[in-house]
Amino acid sequence: MPTLAASFGGSVRFRNVPAPPIDRIDPAEPIERMEPDEPMDRIDPAEPIETNDAADSAEPTDSTDPADTAEATEPIDRHERSDHREPHRRNGSECFTPPDTTGPRGVPHGAGGTLRPAMSAAPTGDLRVPPPVMTPEELDTFLAGAFPKAPRTYRVAEVTDTGVVLFLAVGAEHERPGGTVSGPTMMGLADAAAWLATLSRIGPVALSVTSSLTINFLRKPPIAGLWARATLLRLGRRQSVSDVGLLSDGSGDLVAQATVTYAIPAEIHPL
Repeated sequence: MPTLAASFGGSVRFRNVPAPPIDRIDPAEPIERMEPDEPMDRIDPAEPIETNDAADSAEPTDSTDPADTAEATEPIDRHERSDHREPHRRNGSECFTPPDTTGPRGVPHGAGGTLRPAMSAAPTGDLRVPPPVMTPEELDTFLAGAFPKAPRTYRVAEVTDTGVVLFLAVGAEHERPGGTVSGPTMMGLADAAAWLATLSRIGPVALSVTSSLTINFLRKPPIAGLWARATLLRLGRRQSVSDVGLLSDGSGDLVAQATVTYAIPAEIHPL
């Protein structure tokens, strides 16, 4: 192998160094084989396999009652239905449709409309609405005195167990472009129905005022009379909450729904 040597003069020269001899294998020399110390045991396929018959024949020590096991393995129906509603499928999940409890579209009515819609009262929960203290005639008289310069075009048709029913004879002043009743007309009728439902229980308190009104317009009403049924949902010392449904005369279609809150003056119910 060539190596590098340095002289004192700073010059560099190379010289060849012989490599060590490599041991070569003699082909004629026999190769020694390694033998294992002990031969490995091999499994005889014909030999039977020993089994623990005593463990297999031992009786189970579990003291579980078979009847209890049968009850535990019995599937549990977690969707038992206790009502008569019919299930249906919606978006892959099982839903229920409440039974149809709607009555006829309308029943004949006397003055004020050709056909009075059958309007069911909104659910009042555990609220016990007090009995009315004013009749429909007394409420109409109160309206005439409260608005002497602007007579109301609606009238009180009925005082119910939970509120009142008003009727509005729709005229040209209530129309809007498109051949329908204007939104302010329906909002005013819903507001008046909630007001008179409150007064029918607390008396002629003119200073009861609207504190909240939310209305949903559901259908385009035709140019026809409107019915408003107000149901008291809450009646307290300082406020009342009413649900109001507006229906078109003749067809009985629900055209709007409103939730109205009225504030009651403190002088009426002193603490």
